[in-house]
Amino acid sequence: MLSSKAKTVYRDELKSGDAVFFKHNSGSRMNHVGVYIGDNRFIHAPRTGKSIRIDSLNNSYWNKSYFTAKRFH
Repeated sequence: MLSSKAKTVYRDELKSGDAVFFKHNSGSRMNHVGVYIGDNRFIHAPRTGKSIRIDSLNNSYWNKSYFTAKRFH
């Protein structure tokens, strides 16, 4: 995804379909993405070979790793 072609969305303005990006380590690159589905939840594939799942942005792991969100038009 080219994040430069999308609008940055504040976390409190997320809508279903927005891409949510995460940084799990202190590096400067985002290394995980999911799709927001509403109610502070997002759908994603945790890692290669694992099933797609739904998680909460309020979960301490995802809350700590949250970086930004983008809305593609």
